[in-house]
Order: sequence, then C-alpha cells, then structure tokens
Amino acid sequence: MKKTASTSIKFVTLLSLTPVVILLLASQAFAVTANEAPPISWSGHSFGLSYSGEYFMTNANYGQSGGSYAGLPNGSSFTTFESHLRARYNLNSQISLFGGTGISTVRAVDNVYNNNKTNTNLTDIFIGGDYELTKKYLHIVPELMSGYPVDHTDPNQYAPLTSDGVAYVRAGAFIFKPFKNWRLGTYLGVNQPLEALATRVLYEATFDMRLFSIFSWGLGIDGYQAVISDSTSFANRYTTQQKADATSERFYSYNPALTEARAWIGYRPDKSFWLRIGYAQTLNGVNTAQGESILLSIAYNSPSNSSGDSSRASKIDQDRAMRGFEPDIEATEQGIFEEQEEATEGAGPRIHKTVSPPKSRDKSNDNLDSTERMLEKKTKVPAEDQ
Repeated sequence: MKKTASTSIKFVTLLSLTPVVILLLASQAFAVTANEAPPISWSGHSFGLSYSGEYFMTNANYGQSGGSYAGLPNGSSFTTFESHLRARYNLNSQISLFGGTGISTVRAVDNVYNNNKTNTNLTDIFIGGDYELTKKYLHIVPELMSGYPVDHTDPNQYAPLTSDGVAYVRAGAFIFKPFKNWRLGTYLGVNQPLEALATRVLYEATFDMRLFSIFSWGLGIDGYQAVISDSTSFANRYTTQQKADATSERFYSYNPALTEARAWIGYRPDKSFWLRIGYAQTLNGVNTAQGESILLSIAYNSPSNSSGDSSRASKIDQDRAMRGFEPDIEATEQGIFEEQEEATEGAGPRIHKTVSPPKSRDKSNDNLDSTERMLEKKTKVPAEDQ
C-alpha cells in the first residue's frame, strides 16, 4: 500500500511540474513572493504568462496565543505542493486583466491512526484586474480579484484538504519604487471569504536587486492577520483538521495569523522574463502551521511596444517632407540660443550670427512694402514746420 502511495505521489509531482517544463521550453517566465505582482509597466494589447509553485513541509502548529509552536501528535506531518498558473492580457497601458487556476497535491501522515493519505485537486479558478494609478514617482497599482473553489471543503471530510476551499474576494494595492539596479515593493490588501472563514489583512514588503546584469536576488517579509472573526469556533475547525490533515492547521484555520520571511535568487536577462528559486521560513503565527517552503516562480511578459510612438512620429515627419513643410523661422524659440550664449560667457568674445532673411520673397509682400514707403513720404512733416 505504501509503495502504491509513493508511486502516486511521484506521478502527481511530475504532472504538477509539467506546466513549468512547457513554459521553460516555450521560452520564458514571477511570484516567489506571497502575492503575485503585476509587471512594473505594460503596453496595450500585450500578454503575460506565469507559474508559481511552493513545496511546504510542516510537523508543527503555532498555538492560539502565538509566539510558540508545538509538534503534531506522535510525530505526524503534513506536506503540500501548491501551484498556480496565470494568464494576463493588457488592454492598454493602464488596465491589465488576468485569470488562472490553482492545483494542489497534499500528503497527510497521521501517526495516531497510522494513516498515510494523499489528495490532488484543482483548488480554485480566479479572475482579476490591475489598474496602474500612477508611475510618476511611485508605481501604484490597485488590484481586484475573485476566486471560486473547485475543491470545496466539507467540514466532515476525511480526504486531505488541498486549500481553504471557499470562495473569496481580494482587494489591495501594489506599490513599487524602481531604481537603476534595484527596486522596493510593498503590498497591502484584504481577503474576504464569502463563507465561514475570517477576514484577513494581507501585507508584504520586498527588495530585489540585479546581480551581474542578468541575475538577481531578493528578500521579503509577508503575512496576514485575521481582523473579522470566523463565524464558527476553534473546536469545529480543529475537528475537521484532525480528520483530514493529521491535525495540521495549514488550511481551513480559525482566526489565523502568520509572518514569514523569504529569500530568492533569480535569472532575469531582460524586463520580459524572470525565473526565481527561493526559500521561505515561518517566523510567527496563530492557529496556523509552522514550517518551511521551497519556492519556484516563472514569469514571461511580452515586451513593451515602445516603438509604436516613434514609428508614428516618423510617419508624420515623412508626410511633412512630402508636402514640402518648412518651419517658420520667426516662430522658433530664441531662448534656446540665448541659453547657449549665456553658457559661453567668460570663455571669450561672443560671436553673434545674424540670420539673413530668405532671398526669395513673395511679390505681394514686395508690393505692400513699396506702398507703405510711398505713404510715409507723403505724410512726413518737414522739420521747419514742427
């Protein structure tokens, strides 16, 4: 029986990794962070693909008061491999829409009842959108998303839980400050389950830095905190976890809170592709699992179409040239040349170059000038009469 379970786990793991291999072979990929951020900038009618995976291992839970944790009964353990696939389409330079799905493989080793259980399922289907509010000094990108569970949690189930298993709505905002070779990022949001579970505030702070041009490394702190209480009780939640997950509080927890640290290294040859591998360790929590994770993320975003504006300007220039367009010399800003002259003071005598009028003049202008001169002669008053 154990041999069959082990073979099944290997097969499911390979199946879960298949999308990663496909994306790598198809050429190129983001979220080792807790909350998958949108690209720093995007252009209209472009697209993106991403994959994120987390292998989490735990044999302990944080207590109801936080600050300490205790091992699962009789050395029991709980492991998960959670994956998310996401596709993104950018309507224009400010609005980006996305959708995707999650898949999770879990294993609960219950040494109290000598059970070794596994379960694999699609966890949820989600859709959402980002709006780039501003990018002048900071990139501020509000986001709204909603997810519906494919594997809905039954409080009486015995099969291991693959996620919280409830519908939810999440709203928040990413804030980035990019510099030449590094960037700072933050996220603050709210996750509202549409049934039973507590409302959570989500937070995250990240730091990424380029290394040797095409490599990067980063650090992050993230977590969540229950702010509106669960509608059931700790006892009800714990009963479900005891039946299904060898008492692990990884999923479907009562008023949970968690803080964890992350670190990663990445390969990023350009702005369109980012491959990262990382490690995460829980630091503190309440009513949730204590453990560590191995992280993987791949993101690909089609390059920005920055050549669109320049090609449009080039087309305008060509049209003007075809029509024989010439700039009006008198309308030219003379301040530009004055600034250049002021910049050369003290370096020697100034050289003033006068612009001679065009040799070819319109005949109507010549006739007008001669008429004005004749009128001036007739109206001129002799000096002795003044």
